[in-house]
Amino acid sequence: MRFVVDDDVWRRFPGLRIVLVWAAQIDNRAERPGVARELDRAINTLQTDWSLPNPQSHPHIAAWREAIRSTGFSGKKFPSSIEALTRRVVGGKGLGSINPLVDFYNAVSLTHLVPAGGWDLDTLAADNQAELRLCLAAGGERFRALGADEAVAVERGEAAYVVGDQVVTRHFVWRQSDLGKLTPETRRALLISECLQEVPESIAQEVAGALADGLARHFGVGAQTAVVSESSGDQECPC
Repeated sequence: MRFVVDDDVWRRFPGLRIVLVWAAQIDNRAERPGVARELDRAINTLQTDWSLPNPQSHPHIAAWREAIRSTGFSGKKFPSSIEALTRRVVGGKGLGSINPLVDFYNAVSLTHLVPAGGWDLDTLAADNQAELRLCLAAGGERFRALGADEAVAVERGEAAYVVGDQVVTRHFVWRQSDLGKLTPETRRALLISECLQEVPESIAQEVAGALADGLARHFGVGAQTAVVSESSGDQECPC
């Protein structure tokens, strides 16, 4: 699959870096005690060390509030995925287990306080679709959220990941569609993390390493990584 970022996105979010990590031959059905321990550790560390008045007080999360606002939307109404996760954790609600791959990227997300997500490459590439594009929506594109019966129209200016004519996540990885969701049957996966310019370059590299190393340790698969920026161009994810 080819990963493409529209020029409008780079202009709207200067300094954005997108971490991509992809792998094949994954067994996402088996229990992964190491993933569960890693997620518990990330939750406990965040709860123990948190000293700010609220999640949006953290500079990483505050930057996302401003990034969403810059597209003409409310960062409070459409909180970044890392804000939503952090709010649950520091509020004592914890996180339920979804499946090993999702639990794993949530652990990495909480550890580094950056958004993270993932897609099943086989379902994304169904019907010969071979391009995943990050763009600012023209408005009117259709999106059907996880568990929803009907699709809704995406508003103009939303930062969205699109495959063909379908939006697979809105407001970066704020909300995901059924298309491409990671399930126990997932064998080929693309994991992603978005780092705004306020996040040091070293953290983007650490996140890439943590995702790749974790896939090796917990799932026994080799992974390829890329950190995509305005200067790096499009990225192929051949797996």
